Amino acid sequence: HDNYDQLVQIVRVLGTDAFQDYLNKYDIELDPQLEALIGNHSRKPWDKFINLSNQHLVSPEAIDFLDKLLRFDHQERLTCQEAMAHPYFDPVRKAAGLEGATPEGGNGGGGAMSDS
Repeated sequence: HDNYDQLVQIVRVLGTDAFQDYLNKYDIELDPQLEALIGNHSRKPWDKFINLSNQHLVSPEAIDFLDKLLRFDHQERLTCQEAMAHPYFDPVRKAAGLEGATPEGGNGGGGAMSDS
């Protein structure tokens, strides 16, 4: 039941509609016991999770990054490369002197093998 509980908690945040869309898209049938546990939930806005103890960690880039990662459908989530290129990491790239660098480790100029 631990996996069931975890899924129920996720559905309570991301919403039943998004979950049903995912199930329908991939023709997935739920175990009747799990279906009974899920219930009906609207999507919670990310700002609902911001409080005094974490507000100093929140930025529009952080919220956008989180939103693009936490999806039921793996096809809708950011890829690793897209995640590393997300503006959330701009301060890290800037601090490392890598502004304009691509996640592949280059600077957008073509990589190790060049046309020249």
